[in-house]
Amino acid sequence: MSEPMPRSAKGRRPAFFEDKALDAMVTMVLELTTELWVTKERMAALEAVLGEAAPDLAARIEAWEPEGEARAALDAKRAEYLQTILRTLESEFTPRAEIQKAQDEFGDATIAEADA
Repeated sequence: MSEPMPRSAKGRRPAFFEDKALDAMVTMVLELTTELWVTKERMAALEAVLGEAAPDLAARIEAWEPEGEARAALDAKRAEYLQTILRTLESEFTPRAEIQKAQDEFGDATIAEADA
């Protein structure tokens, strides 16, 4: 039986530029790009499979509005997602309280925009 993969990489973080901040931004953009592509690919597969059974799926997805527990679950997932994207900056350049404040402000602005 094989051993599980480690959850974190060992060794030094790869460096592409002399400026640590620029390296952190490159890492953050690459992680965001990876996460977004996975989401886009899975969404395309899901829409294709479900579209065969429900031809009006795209319109129903556009009209869907999460409420109650669904809204809370999405809000929690969004916070986790932002934490993943911002972890490089958090660990090397920004105190945790500032990251949390930025996430809270982003969440508040997103909710206000959705309610408008």
